[in-house]
Amino acid sequence: MCPPWYRGSSAPRDGRSSGHARSPSRGRPMSTLPFAERRAAIEAADRESPGETVPVALVLLDVDRLQAVNAEHGPAAGDELLDRLEELLRSLVRPHDTLLRIGGGTFGLALPGARRLDGLLVAERLRTVVARRPLLDGRRVTLSAGVAAVPDDGRTREEIERHARRALRWAKEHGRNLCAVAGEAVAPELDEGSGDILAHLFAVVESIDAQHLHTRDHSESVARYAVAVGQELGLDEAHVMRIRRAAFLHDIGKIAIDDTILSKPDRLTDAEFEQIKVHPVVGARMLHHAGLVEEAVWIRHHHERVDGRGYPDGLAGESIPVEARIIFVADSLEAMTSDRPYRRGMPVASALEELRRCAGTQFDPAVVDAVVRLLDDGRLEVLGLREDGSAPTC
Repeated sequence: MCPPWYRGSSAPRDGRSSGHARSPSRGRPMSTLPFAERRAAIEAADRESPGETVPVALVLLDVDRLQAVNAEHGPAAGDELLDRLEELLRSLVRPHDTLLRIGGGTFGLALPGARRLDGLLVAERLRTVVARRPLLDGRRVTLSAGVAAVPDDGRTREEIERHARRALRWAKEHGRNLCAVAGEAVAPELDEGSGDILAHLFAVVESIDAQHLHTRDHSESVARYAVAVGQELGLDEAHVMRIRRAAFLHDIGKIAIDDTILSKPDRLTDAEFEQIKVHPVVGARMLHHAGLVEEAVWIRHHHERVDGRGYPDGLAGESIPVEARIIFVADSLEAMTSDRPYRRGMPVASALEELRRCAGTQFDPAVVDAVVRLLDDGRLEVLGLREDGSAPTC
């Protein structure tokens, strides 16, 4: 059954559907999902698992630098932005999810039936779509998000909100336009000093993506795909979250590569490609020095091939860490479906065909099969970057 705090949240006392709630920050109506729809979804979940607690994920989404928007464009423009943003977010969530504007530039999204990692994937999709939409003239609008869930982080509304806000604060402190889950925000292996180092590593990755791919979405998309694949392969949440961190940092070693090579619009020469092959080694060293010892191993080997023809060490088959095999496929899927200075991204169907063709030689067949299942079932959406802002075709 759904937790009592979710069952009754935002419901009219007389049980009728109002369709609106009052914004505490602006004193004006804001739309919510009709209570009858949400109640029906809750009752359906109860029928499926009587006597059990149905997971519910809470996603807190906050507009980055909203105060600067109000200062530059005026409060009226800020209000209009929030209205447009709410309309966009509502179009992207399920009919039985609950979206509320809960104050300032913060939205709360309750996802019945979702665990933390499910909530993270939803948050990442919303963050990506918003970052690519021209919602405000002359300024890119982005969101940061924090995710917590029942029963992973507690069973009361206060517990879940506290964990979600802590995760949101972590995302803000580590660069904004990020999503974080409650467990990640208090990762036990990272002390305060290591947290500062991690924030610096995130900033380096953002700089690399922005300078050479004209977007920071590459690394974030690779991380999102890696999370979905890790879940599909049955890895536990803590393991998947570490894979996510490594996937986000997978290209950090490119800081040591000549800019002219990274930005070259033509095919690389053999000598230039030899320089490119250094980046997993450099990245592994950087992560090792930051205290991310296991992640460093995965990054070192994320360009190894299962037939032994990859780099830097020529590992093959099961000798390649599964985490590296996951990141390799996630990286390849994102790269194939996104535009680059020297080529257009390919349709998703063509990218899947290429993954299948190279399964068993370049890629781990089990990882490729997981990607195929996720896409065929509609549980993963490919959001490859196109210069015109469109999504890749199917």
